[in-house]
Order: sequence, then structure tokens, then C-alpha cells
Amino acid sequence: MREFPGLLKSSAGEDPYGYFSRDHSVRDKLEEIRRGDWKALNRRISNPDKRIEIDTVNVVALRIDFLKDSAGNESTTADGGFDLRSAAEAKVPVDPPPHNKSFFESHLEALRRYYWAQSGHSLWIEYDVFPAEEDSAYHLDDTINYGPWVVSIDNPDLLTLAERFIKDALVTADTTDADIDFSKYDSFLLFHAGPDFQGDINYDTSYDIPSFNLFTTEPIALEDSTVFVDLIMVVPETVSQDRFMGALNGVVTHEFGHQLGFHDLYNIWTFLPEVGMFSLMDSGDNTYGVLPDPYQNNELVFVRGAIPSSVDPWHKYLFFQGDAEGPGVSFRELESPGEESLDAVLASNEILLLPLNLEEWYFIENRPYDLNGDGAVILRADSLTGVILGPDRAEDSPEDTLGALEYDYLLPGGGLLIWHIDWQAINDNLRYLYGGINIFHDHRGVQVVEADGIPDLGDLYSPEWTGGPYDYWYKGGFHLFGPDTEPSTESSHGTPTFISMDILDPAGVTMRFQWENGWTRPRWPKGVGGSLGWGALVALDLDQDGGPLDILAGGDGLFALTADGFNLARVMGADGIGRWALSEGPLSGALAWNPDFVWPDGARGLLASNSLGGQLHLWDLAEKSPRFVWPDSFVAAQEPHMITGSPVILDSIVVVGGEDGRIRGFCPGLEQALLWRLEPGGGPITALGAGDLDEDGSTEIYWTTENGQIGVAHGSQNASFEIAEGWPVTPDRERGMVDLIGAVARPEYGGKGDPGGLWALDSRGRLYRWPIGADGSRVGEAGVIDFGEPPAGYLAMGDLDGDQQLELVIPLASGTIAVRALDGSPESHFPRQIWSADDDIPGPLHAPPLILPPAGDDIGLIFQPRPRGELSAIGADGRQAWGWPQTLGYEVTGALWVGDLEGDGDLEVVVGDTRGWITLLDVPRTIPDSRKGDWCTPGGNAMRTRFVDDSRIPIPEAAGDDLVSGPAKIYPNPVRSGQATLDIPLTQPAHIKLEALDAEGRKVESWEWTAAGAPDGERLPFDVTNLAPGFYLCRIQVEGASGSYSTLKKLAVVR
Repeated sequence: MREFPGLLKSSAGEDPYGYFSRDHSVRDKLEEIRRGDWKALNRRISNPDKRIEIDTVNVVALRIDFLKDSAGNESTTADGGFDLRSAAEAKVPVDPPPHNKSFFESHLEALRRYYWAQSGHSLWIEYDVFPAEEDSAYHLDDTINYGPWVVSIDNPDLLTLAERFIKDALVTADTTDADIDFSKYDSFLLFHAGPDFQGDINYDTSYDIPSFNLFTTEPIALEDSTVFVDLIMVVPETVSQDRFMGALNGVVTHEFGHQLGFHDLYNIWTFLPEVGMFSLMDSGDNTYGVLPDPYQNNELVFVRGAIPSSVDPWHKYLFFQGDAEGPGVSFRELESPGEESLDAVLASNEILLLPLNLEEWYFIENRPYDLNGDGAVILRADSLTGVILGPDRAEDSPEDTLGALEYDYLLPGGGLLIWHIDWQAINDNLRYLYGGINIFHDHRGVQVVEADGIPDLGDLYSPEWTGGPYDYWYKGGFHLFGPDTEPSTESSHGTPTFISMDILDPAGVTMRFQWENGWTRPRWPKGVGGSLGWGALVALDLDQDGGPLDILAGGDGLFALTADGFNLARVMGADGIGRWALSEGPLSGALAWNPDFVWPDGARGLLASNSLGGQLHLWDLAEKSPRFVWPDSFVAAQEPHMITGSPVILDSIVVVGGEDGRIRGFCPGLEQALLWRLEPGGGPITALGAGDLDEDGSTEIYWTTENGQIGVAHGSQNASFEIAEGWPVTPDRERGMVDLIGAVARPEYGGKGDPGGLWALDSRGRLYRWPIGADGSRVGEAGVIDFGEPPAGYLAMGDLDGDQQLELVIPLASGTIAVRALDGSPESHFPRQIWSADDDIPGPLHAPPLILPPAGDDIGLIFQPRPRGELSAIGADGRQAWGWPQTLGYEVTGALWVGDLEGDGDLEVVVGDTRGWITLLDVPRTIPDSRKGDWCTPGGNAMRTRFVDDSRIPIPEAAGDDLVSGPAKIYPNPVRSGQATLDIPLTQPAHIKLEALDAEGRKVESWEWTAAGAPDGERLPFDVTNLAPGFYLCRIQVEGASGSYSTLKKLAVVR
């Protein structure tokens, strides 16, 4: 071995000459021959059986030359054979001849060293070169039969020529050399005499064979049809021609990436770079260095390809992923915001992963070029062949462990590289005929986030078109990355992620950075394992000390977390995960709880859920221990999925629906816990609720089924229930029911004009409403609203706009949010799409919303999970609220909780996702007075009864509380007759003025009164005959001795 003469960085970046770079990226203009149906590209990811095992790869390399060179001047192969001159005769400083067996073995040794380093010691290459004789080759007849090569992405002759050359070469080797056992090998390489087509800068040797990989149309049969080969790599003996000097290392390393399944990251349609020299699979095989030429008085010459730059993190993630303890590259997901430290990637084999949403990630790697700090790179060359084997330590520095890893020495700088991975763009781009990862510059699947904000990569008119020193992040350069920087941390779709980073160190082998995640609280998110579904989060004071609430989550067990992110585990599962309590399997239903539940032995507090196996689990909140499981494990194993949906907790019983279509009532703690069973006979229960629908002081139970049935039953919690008169009904057997909710509207809580009843939503988007009579009986036929598309999830009900009346929110799969009053009339500003006009819609919604009522100056919000891991918040005015949507990583589910954990009047939002992560957001807004604290809980309340009465509507404080003692209301609303009433509680005599404003804010009508004052409500009728049908904003102004008061209310007029 010898040290190669000093290799210097090229100050001109990739291309020292410049004139050809503006025309083509030399190595990339025909780097891969493609099948017309693009099977060659898609198979690499879609069919893992065709990928090479990432362990040991056995490679066979065959040397192919030509007996004649009839192509003449159109071929650079002088006589059709390999260059077997001596190095002294040829006087070539890089890849000198003779290009014999030892020469190609040395190149395969360089290949082995490269991938051993890049893979984190997880990929080892074994190789053989044939023929066995040092200066021999397998002979094809004439170069004229294998050309000309015409550049065109869809030229069918290209495939014909490529397959002819490959088949002739393999068959010749197979039939003339019995020593080759093709069955031993995973990868097949052909080294041909002469340079390759991509190096033809002068465009005058069209018979030079390109470097490429090819999946053949039909597998090539070898060894009497016992071995079949269909993926072959073709590379030349040299890449030097037309005044350009290059080492074969770059092209061999790049092309072998395709043998492993790698994708090109340059734009395969335009041949322009997209991530540049920062990846081997773009321009990283073409980095330039400067060498003294000993045959030209040490004149400096430019050499490309001597040191291929590193494999990008995306390919390492797909092919070399390991863990921190073993071989491979470890990918550590950033979880809790704070300070992070990251060592050089080739030394530590660690890359950081930060999800932006379900489809977009950041990969962060530390890529210094001078790892050992000696200001140089030592290239080790084979003493016999002169082939560059790769970087190495100096012979006089045996303690140096980093010099051999300096594959990135020729890159333009050092620091952190932040890669943006868009899996949706990758999938989109691969669907195109002749598609690729980065075929659209503005919709790249893999890209470098250029720190200087100047999009040089791929810009022909920029000197940094393949990368520059300011694309790295480091202290002293560009070090701030966040929502307000350029580039910003927003997603591909323009959604703010609120992620921010501050790089704390200059470029070096170890770098620190500080990161934050918008409103995400420190030490969050936290993982609980398993997908978190609708209602899987609750907040309660577990230790009953009156302090901050704790968060309980159902995932792979039952977990408890404090608001500051600490685990309250009381027991440890078999896998070592800290759980608050054990269950006999992952929990699948909502968590329901009732702190006032009384057990037969006098204990108070109950928590309920069901497991993935269909068992009901009940825990004693006081003892923090499991108290009841039904059915037992033996029965559950025989009859899986017994329990469906979520349990409902009442005063002293727990009610569940079943796969068998039955509804059961349990009193846990009794010897005979099953109190009663109801058999509606409509198929598996899909939703279950309970409440006093008819306001007679007793409870009704109501349900929907998979077969489209809706039913109501009345009776006694502790005795039995009977199906109420007129029930069940099945509006359409083809439409299974998704959800239902019951509501009542009491006049003393502002419910004037709001009809109570039962609402049900079917699987195709029909909303039904039945009025309820005595004993839960059905009154008349249902009112029906057909939204014309499937719903995205369960219904939500609450007071969205602060008018002290309930609204119903219906999420639809297309992203439409419909809001209706309880009588079915549409609310102003809705329906509304959650997608903006320029959004690339990733697919249908499939998670339910949650309503946050207004408070103070803050309007009400609808929280709606969106695909891609985003949580949207739509205001009562129909607009996206400030700061939303929030991008949270993986796909957000219906596991939502909103409220005040610490009792400080500030809002916290707790969100679960499909991967079992929980995120806690500190949202900068106040919260409404919650009455019983369950105004925006999935299922209407923490007991999951799917029942809402407007006594739980938060009542906002009046702005002029010396004058007005409560909220002003207008009823009925909407008004269908000629008269409405203003109801306003006054503490003193006052003058009142009411103005109706149209959509443009113009006054249409006004009314005035002088009132004596009535704390329980001054009821002032007014005539609306002159108002045309439509929506109006009513401005109410009150003047009294103690001051003035003003508020706005909406009014709908229906004729």
C-alpha cells in the first residue's frame, strides 16, 4: 500500500471547467437504462424479495472486450481490448493501466471499504473477478454491434442495445468458462473495455457503452437454465476521456448502489441535481479534487470520482438501519424538545429523525469533512495497481481512527445537514411513467434544506448548483431555523410546524443544537405504545390532592402521566414498560370514568375500558387497581371481540354493547355482576349512549348497530330495560350506523327554541333526528339531512358560538365540516372545508372533531384531526384559527382532551396518534367556565354517555357585570314567524338598542326599548317581518346609570 499524492479540494466545486456543466450533468445524462413500463425502478422498493440481503453480498465481476473495433473513431476503445500498457508507458496519474484482473479486484476492494463504512459495518462485500487469468477477458465480436447510443429517456433502441450487450456477455462467459458458479452470487457486474458513454463530453464517440443497471425484460438463463439473472450492472474500465480525468471509484460505487436497490436522487427527467454532491445517488460520485501529475512536472490536474461522497440518510434509513448497540446506522427519533448533541455521522453512525407529520420527516446528520482535523485527506492506493482504495490515516499516525472515514472531504464545507423527506411526494413521483424520487423540483421526495435559503441546488446559473458551503447549518453561519426564517420549518403543504432550532456550535465532529416544538410542552411527547383511538385520553386528579390533573391513556396497557411529563407507573409490564395499571391486552376503546361511582363495598371512583380482545376492564380509582374483567381470559379466547365500542358509566352500573348484538348492564363488585341483558336483535352494536331523553328523572339507553338499527330502551339501571314504544327502527339496512347522540334543551339554561331528541349518523352521510316522547318513545318520523358523502367520524355537540344553544358538528370524509342547529338548520359560516385551495389533499378524513366553546374574547373552536399528522382548529367564524393547524408528527386520532390541567385558566390540548405518542400543547388562550368540566369531552362527558344537556353550556361572564348580570339571548333562533324575543338580565333600569346588520355590516333594521331592569331576564319582543330570509348579526347596546354594555349575537330568519 502507498499513500496517494496529496489530494486537494477543488475551489470550483464539482466542475472545474464550467462550460459543460451548463449543458449536462456529465455522469447523469444516461446513467440508467430503463424498461418502458418502469418495472426496474419500482421493483426495488415494492418487492423486497428482489432486494439483496443487507448483510453479505457476493459479487461476480466479468471482464468483457471486443475482437474488433469497427466503430473506429466513434469509439474510444482503440482496438476493442482493455488497456494493458504498463503504468510507466501510459503515464496516467489516476487508474493507471494495466487494466487487468488485479486492477478490477482493487476497485472492488475500494467498493467494499466504502460500503463497510457507510453502512455502519452492516454490509460486507465478497467478490470474484473472472476470467481467472490476469490479462484475459471474455470476447464479443465487434463494437459496431453495440451502438450507437442515442440519448432519450424513452428510446426503445436503448433497451434493445443494453439487453443485447448484457445477454451476449453473460452467455459468452457461461459457455466458455466452466469455473464460474453463477449460483453463488447475488450481484453481477460487467466491466467492459473502453470508457463509458457518459464521459463523452465532445459528443463524438456514440459507440462508447454507457454505465447502467438494467432489469432485463426476461431473465437470462445460465448454467443449463439452472440459474437466472435479471439485474446486471455495466461499468467501463475507465472514466477518463476528452481531457477529463476521473477515477472509476465514483461510478462503480454509484452504480453498485442500484444493485442494492438505491434510487437516483437527481432529476432523471432533466438530469439536473436535486440534492447535489451531498448524496452518492445524485452528484456525490462526481466530486472533484486536485492532484499533482507526476508525469507533467507535478502540474495540478482536476480529478473527479476519486472519493465518492457519503450515502444520504434516506437510503441509510431504508437499507442500513440498525440500532445504537449493534451494526448499522441508528436513527434516533427526537421526542422531547431541548438540547441535543450529534457526533459526525461516519464516526457515530447516528442520524436524528424528527417527524413533521405522518408523511414528512427531517433527518439531521453531522457531516464534517475533516474528521481528524489535520487539514488534509490521505488517500490509500494499492501499491501494485495504483487504484485508490479510499481515505485512510497517515502511516505515521496509528492512533488516528477518523482519517479512514473522510469520504466527505471533497464536499464544500461542514456542519449539520438537514434533509426533508416527503413520503407522499415519493409515492406520487414513483407513480409516473419513468418516474423517480425527485422528478419535480417543487415536489421533491428527498431534499436538502439549504441553510442560506438560496435554492441553488439544480440551478444551472448558480456556481453552487451541486451544493455550497452555506447549505450547512452551524454557529458562525446560518444557525437559526424556525417558522419565521427562510427557509422555514413549515411542511411541504405550507402548514406551520412551529419547530425551531438553534445550532449552538461551529462545524465540528460534535455539534449541539437546541430545538423547540411550538406549543409542545417540554418533556413531551410521551409514548404509551399502540394506536390511541377516540376517547383514549382522560384527565383526572389521581392522587386527589387538589393539584394538577393527571393524564390517563389507554395504549398497550393503562398509563398515567403528570402534566409535566413524568410517568406515574405503579406496576411494570413484562416488557419493562411502566404502566399505571395492567390489563390483559392492549386497550382499544375509549376510557370512561366517573369519580362519583359507588362500588357495593362503598369505594368511590371507577375507570372503564375494553381491550383489543373484547374484554371489559374496570379499575377502582381509589385503590388504583383492576377490580373487574369480563369475560375472563378463557371465554375471551373462545369468543373474541365480545365487547364493541366504548363502555358507558351510569350512577351505579356500567353498560356495554357486544359483537353479538346484546347490551349488558354490570354492577361490578357484586357476586353476580351481570344485572341484565337486552337483545335488540339488530347486529353488532356500533355506538351506545344513555341519558334522560324525556326529562322524567330516569335514564334511557339508546344504540345503533352495524345493520342500520337505532333503538331506545327505558327502565331501571339496577333491574332491567325494555325497548321503548316505536323502537327500534331501521331506516336503511344497507347503511350501517356510525354514531348517535342524545340531547335535551332546558329553558332555564337558554334552550328556548332548541328541540331535544336523538340524532343518529349513518355510514353514507345521512343525519337522522327523532323527537322523544314519554318513557323514551318515538314521536313521529325522523327528520333527515343527507350530506351526500360518508362521515369522517363521530358527531360532536356543544355551544360553538357562545349563544347558549347547542350545535351539532358533522365531519365529512372530503374535509367538509358541517354545523347544524338542533332543529337541523345550518349555522352561519358553515359548511366549511378544512383544506385550503392550494392544499394537496392526502386522502379522506377519518377522525372525529371536538368542540371548544368560546371564552372571553376568544371564539369557539372545532378541533379536527387531519391526515398527515395535523390537528386543525376552525373558529366559529369558519376560519382557520391563528396558530393552526399544528403539525404533531404521526397521524392524529380521535384521542383528544382539551381543558385546564393546572387550574390556572390556560388551555391545554392533549393529542394522541396512531403510533401511541401523546403530545401536550400549551395553547395561548383562556378556557371557558366548564360547569362540570366536561363541556368538550368525546361522548359528551367523561362517562361517555353520548348525552348532552345545555346545563353544561359554559356561561361567559358579562363584560358589563354591574349592568348586565348574564348573557343576552335571542329566541327562537332561527325564527320562522314574524316575532322574536330579546332576553337580557339587567340589574338596573336601562335603555336598550338592537340593530340587525347584514353580511356586509350594513344596518338593516333596529329596535329600541326602555326597561325597568329584571335580573332574571328582561324579555323584549320585536317584529322581524321586514327582515328577508338569511343570517344577520345583531348588535345589542345597553346604557344604564352604572355604565354601558355591548355584545353581538347572530340571528337566522327562515321563511
